[in-house]
Amino acid sequence: GGRIVSRGVLFLCVANSARSQMAEGITRQLAGDRLRVQSAGSAPSKVNPLAVRVLAEIGVDASGQRSKSVDEGASLERFRSVRDELRRRIAAWLHQEGHSPAAKAGD
Repeated sequence: GGRIVSRGVLFLCVANSARSQMAEGITRQLAGDRLRVQSAGSAPSKVNPLAVRVLAEIGVDASGQRSKSVDEGASLERFRSVRDELRRRIAAWLHQEGHSPAAKAGD
C-alpha cells in the first residue's frame, strides 16, 4: 500500500514556468514520497522547455510537469514563495480566506 503524505510544500511564482517548476522537480526527487510537492502560479502560462532541459541535465525528470494555477494547490498549509511580491499577495489572499496564522491563533 501507498504511504499517506500529510505534509506538503507549494512553490509559488507568477507564471509557474521556470523557477517554481525547477524547485518542484528537485524537491520531489529529494523528498520522494515523504512530502507532497507542488508548484503553482498566480498567472500560470506554460512550462519553459529550458527549465525542463536544465533539470534533465541534473537527472530530474520534469517532462510530466505542467503550469498550474495557485487555486489548484491552495489547500497546502505551508508554501515557499519564489518571489517576494507574490509572497505578499498570497499572504493577503490567505488572510482573506481565513487561512492566515493570525486567524488560526484565535481558534
